[in-house]
Amino acid sequence: PAFTTWKDFQAEHRRITIVATKIVRRWTHLRLAQALEVWESEVLKSKGVAGVILRCKNQQLWQTFCSWSATIDDKNQRLQLAVRRWQFDAVWPSFKAWVENTRKAFHMRRVGARVVTRLQHRILDRSFTIWVTTVMEFKEMRKILLKVGR
Repeated sequence: PAFTTWKDFQAEHRRITIVATKIVRRWTHLRLAQALEVWESEVLKSKGVAGVILRCKNQQLWQTFCSWSATIDDKNQRLQLAVRRWQFDAVWPSFKAWVENTRKAFHMRRVGARVVTRLQHRILDRSFTIWVTTVMEFKEMRKILLKVGR
């Protein structure tokens, strides 16, 4: 019973919180809508000379903003360039050493492969030379035996 009562109380509390949140949102939206209506009526009133003055002010403000933005962009670009240079100066020696070590490793790999290939060819060449010599000797022996056997 106590747990059920507590559970019902929590459910009711949650429902009341949701309803209260919706009411507060409606009030907020109503205030925003009223403010928008007041702003719209003011804009309609300011048409004419006031509108022209406002447009001129806005144009000057826009030009000032563009100038400021360009200045900030230029300063940011310079700062980024300086930071890149510092990073590059700090990293370049390590990168250069890595490139050199990589080149040496590839070179040593190629040289090693050539050495192994030469060794293999020498072994094959010796075997082939022995085989050719043996075949030639057998042919000579055959010729001799054929002459003797006649």
